[in-house]
Amino acid sequence: MLGSVEADIFYHILKRVRRGAEDEGEKLPSEHDLAREFSVTRITVRNIYLTLEEMGLVRAKQGKGRFAVKMRKTISLNLSGESSFTDKMREAGLALETRVVDCKHVRCGLRILASLGADESDRVFRIGRLRIVEGTPVALHVSYFLADEFPDLVADAQAHPSLFAYFRSKGIERFVSSGGVLGVAFPTRNEVRSLGIGYLVPLLSCASDTLDADTRRTLQVNRILYRSDAFEYRLSGEDRTNRFLTE
Repeated sequence: MLGSVEADIFYHILKRVRRGAEDEGEKLPSEHDLAREFSVTRITVRNIYLTLEEMGLVRAKQGKGRFAVKMRKTISLNLSGESSFTDKMREAGLALETRVVDCKHVRCGLRILASLGADESDRVFRIGRLRIVEGTPVALHVSYFLADEFPDLVADAQAHPSLFAYFRSKGIERFVSSGGVLGVAFPTRNEVRSLGIGYLVPLLSCASDTLDADTRRTLQVNRILYRSDAFEYRLSGEDRTNRFLTE
């Protein structure tokens, strides 16, 4: 926790960061200048700068100093669940690349097993997909499903970056989302590496189940992590419960 003087320095820099982020990035005061201005040690100022760097707000340039990170253009994202992430990016005219970064059998908790209508004797397969929009990694989608129900997906997960497209190839035409839960999390070491962010950039966590709208069978359990600095989130004002998903 920051002391009163450290907090004053933090918000003094943050004010400069917010102003500098409007354009190409403002050069920020040196450690020496701030230490002298606030009568603290340089290590105190350095630690505050390191925190702001991990928050993705400040960038250090070797031999040049520290600069405010230019404000990125955020992506408008509707969280109502009526359409897929792929559709949302396509409708926005944004280039989307999906990379399968994780695919393996896993042991999972009771909530996922219950959602899938499974027990501990059933094999669960996990697929992790990195979403890259306009060249920037912005989200991680992790999906769990019963391995024995989709054996060819298990056999070649890399060939199916779009799970909705795969389900459609199996004759499932309509999808519905249920059990949506939103939360906030800080990234793990692997998530920091995958998304190219600092440890203090919060992520919006969205957990939900995807069901076959006709049979009400759960196809997959999802956990999606969105970069908080990459999106502008919108929530529909009308009731969207069990709206059909399309891809």
